[in-house]
Amino acid sequence: MHKPSNTAISVNRAVRDIMEKDLFLNISLRNGYANLSGIARFIAPKVESRLGELPNREAIMSAIKRNRSSVFSMETALKSALAASTVRMTTGMVQLILPNLYFPRMLDYFQAGITNGSVFLSTGLQNASFVAEKTTLQGMDRSLRRLISNIRENVSAMHLIISGNALETPGFLTSLFEKLSMAGINVIGTANSYSDLVILVDDENSSEAFSAINDMIRYSRLP
Repeated sequence: MHKPSNTAISVNRAVRDIMEKDLFLNISLRNGYANLSGIARFIAPKVESRLGELPNREAIMSAIKRNRSSVFSMETALKSALAASTVRMTTGMVQLILPNLYFPRMLDYFQAGITNGSVFLSTGLQNASFVAEKTTLQGMDRSLRRLISNIRENVSAMHLIISGNALETPGFLTSLFEKLSMAGINVIGTANSYSDLVILVDDENSSEAFSAINDMIRYSRLP
């Protein structure tokens, strides 16, 4: 009887560990979203990082085949955080970028009740971002509009209502961004608070982004 080599055993353990902790791979394998060759190519750098060397593609594919029927064991904390989330989509929004120096004036504009609907904002070291409905620009006077350094139209917001500990759960944000990345969707911005997470994408990718995130939430609720 042929005894597997230590290298083969190490590859199998590395691949299994990666598959168990990667929600995207769980979903892909369960629903047949990707072929085994594509998955092997995707996880090869992670396998190499764990083993200190890159095994051949056939060894990785063999390990995937060996483990694909038994790896659906999403970590409890991640599964609970996703299962408690809901997502809704708002399309046709506009993103306003301006220097932090002018942030208070723009915030006063929105807080004055001039606009309706949801407004999402985030700040960085140099610039602030406001995302709101396009009608925001209609009532804005010229002096305030001149403070805006960039306007991005046709933006969609994936608005997740999340549990209080979701952002503290390892893998929560990574699982969402990996799913969108593998679907070919570029994330153009984010904003979050204790109970909300907003992921911004172009309008043309809105349907795919919503489906991808909603699929993950539904999958996390499976027994």
